[in-house]
Amino acid sequence: MRVPPFDMKLLGADGLHRIVLAGELDLAACPSVVVAVQDLLATRPRELEIDLRQVTFIDSTGLRTLILARDEAELAGVSLYVIPSENRQVQKVFTVTALQEQLPWRAPVSDTERATLVGLEQAYIADDDPEPEPAA
Repeated sequence: MRVPPFDMKLLGADGLHRIVLAGELDLAACPSVVVAVQDLLATRPRELEIDLRQVTFIDSTGLRTLILARDEAELAGVSLYVIPSENRQVQKVFTVTALQEQLPWRAPVSDTERATLVGLEQAYIADDDPEPEPAA
């Protein structure tokens, strides 16, 4: 069975979204990624991740798409993170182009970790709320 050259999945809940990319992030694939990023940013999520773990090839259009996503997220006030590819050739492209220092990288956060982080954030917000006044 032949693997398609590009695949994209959109995941998300509670203001946290992830675009999972697989295959070749090139001239043919990038327009759909740009549309997905713009559509998700329009919903004003708290956070957007672009998951490159399964990307096997990236060209200059793919690099430009990630830079565009970073810039648009910044303008929208949305935290953007990029999860690096597991492919050494793809990782090398970011190093050679000096984009390794220009993009907000992070290790993937599991759904369990994400749920814990959201729970902690909600607990901190609750702690900041003033205590209700006792009934008279």
